Amino acid sequence: MRSIAERYCSHHALAEPAFARHALLRALPLHARLVYPLLRLVPDFFAADLEFIRSVGRAHSLRDFAIDAADFQQHPHNARVTRRVLRLRVSSRKFRRQLSAALSATTGPAAPAQASL
Repeated sequence: MRSIAERYCSHHALAEPAFARHALLRALPLHARLVYPLLRLVPDFFAADLEFIRSVGRAHSLRDFAIDAADFQQHPHNARVTRRVLRLRVSSRKFRRQLSAALSATTGPAAPAQASL
């Protein structure tokens, strides 16, 4: 079974090394995306976000997403005012929604059951 990152990259026509950065940008709130070019100049500003995204990407299903999201919320970097109050970090809800959309598109709908005659 392919990993979440592999399926996400297949859906978005990305090379696998681009997974974390692409997912990061799509999971940031709009106001954070606007200042992203400046924030990425701060060393390790998005380290916790990328760690969370890569951890989820290694999995094969979203079954353990809540555990990874809880770990992300408790990450020491998220205690900073810029990340906690100003929300200059990945939105786990937004990330889950984008993953769900990409994964359901790559697996496709289940085949309809045939009616018996």
